[in-house]
Amino acid sequence: MWNQSGELRPSLMKLKSLRHLDLSFNTFNGIPIPEFFGSLVNLQYLNLSTAGLIPPHLGNLSLLQSLDLTDNSLHVENLQWVDGFVSLKQIGFGLWKIVT
Repeated sequence: MWNQSGELRPSLMKLKSLRHLDLSFNTFNGIPIPEFFGSLVNLQYLNLSTAGLIPPHLGNLSLLQSLDLTDNSLHVENLQWVDGFVSLKQIGFGLWKIVT
């Protein structure tokens, strides 16, 4: 999926075995990544570079090995959600805008 706008459909949650998801360069018109992303627990690769607002519930993805959050905005009180990435081997944080 590339250059999409608007909301992500909750039907994406039905992909329980999904391991690789690339949503880079999708702005979603400023809509934050939905909370149901935290339930995609089998994800091993997730690319949300230039995708807009990043939610803290991504910390539920304990099998994630590669995460690209390059060029995003993060609105959080803290970064404790990163502790949930116990399998993470690679992460991209370039060009972040962090607002607390």
